[in-house]
Amino acid sequence: MWAEELNRKKLEGKFMLTIDRIAFAAALIAVAVPTSAQRSDQDTGNDLLARCEGDLMSVTGGSCMGQVIGAMNAIGFAQALGGPDLICRPARTTNGQAIDVVRKWLRENPGRRHLESTVVIVLALSETWPCGSGPLQIDPQSGQIKRPPLAE
Repeated sequence: MWAEELNRKKLEGKFMLTIDRIAFAAALIAVAVPTSAQRSDQDTGNDLLARCEGDLMSVTGGSCMGQVIGAMNAIGFAQALGGPDLICRPARTTNGQAIDVVRKWLRENPGRRHLESTVVIVLALSETWPCGSGPLQIDPQSGQIKRPPLAE
């Protein structure tokens, strides 16, 4: 009898842990990938480029590094918890490479630098290291991130 009770409690604990992980992953994605409905006074790709162009060892450059690495870590953590595959970063890719990818993308895409800085980071990384369904895209009408349809 006590063994059944112990097993029931273990199952309840595992279920709650799974629910907690899903909720946490959803919260991370919501923070890391803002919607177009959010205010336009947020940090944009133009602001991010200004911080990333200078010395990365300065306070301003450190802000660039922190934002790129933070977004990448949040996306990776959310993916590990079962969230959508936003980027598929190759093994042994360094943080410095990720920052280089974002800087290059910002320089080569001036027409999209008005987007929110975290969205820009996700787009840059997604286009460079896409998952099986391809890179994320921006809907020209709504300005929201969209995924290409899954291959059948």
